[in-house]
Amino acid sequence: MLKNFDDDPRKQQEAKGQPIADAIYKAQYPGCEIKRFSREDESVLDIKFAIDLQLKLTSGQILTCQEKFLSYKYAGFNSVTIEFMQDFKTGEEGDWFKMAVQIYFVAYFDKDEQSFLKWALLDWSAIAKETASNRIDWRTNQNKDGHARASFRFIDWDKLPSHCIIAKYIKPVNSVNKQIHLMEQWEIDAGIWYDKDGNPNCGYRHTIPQKP
Repeated sequence: MLKNFDDDPRKQQEAKGQPIADAIYKAQYPGCEIKRFSREDESVLDIKFAIDLQLKLTSGQILTCQEKFLSYKYAGFNSVTIEFMQDFKTGEEGDWFKMAVQIYFVAYFDKDEQSFLKWALLDWSAIAKETASNRIDWRTNQNKDGHARASFRFIDWDKLPSHCIIAKYIKPVNSVNKQIHLMEQWEIDAGIWYDKDGNPNCGYRHTIPQKP
């Protein structure tokens, strides 16, 4: 019997996260076109190379990406987590060995699941190069589910070399009234993000765009 993916919590989470992620991609790569791939569509890009989507830039060039949306209950972490072995008993390899992407996006939902509490957009090519040179201290962990046979490699994104991070964002809490700064649409469109102290940043730009 085929599984109804409408009842799959992971698929529901993906459906909630994708439009939020799309706004971030479009802010980082203005004018890009987004195309997603899935196992359900029998996409060889997803099945063989762990590619979730592509961004077609205004230059006509393409960036491939894997994305991961995590629940609010895990928001105490800043983990970049990659499946290492899909089945350690049979030796079946996970995404670690086949992921042929250029960028990697990871985000944690806010409590209301209508926005992200924090996210990071990473240069996976740079991470792969640094990993091969033993300059990234990945940790390995086995799935805690007693029936699962998968294992994972993970690292706190703040421990990655700075050049591996394209952009990152954490919803800051105002130190006076403890109110979370909610991003306005113009800020998202401008690619602005805020650090943990509430200071605005805008990737590689030297000046912060002002509200129209």
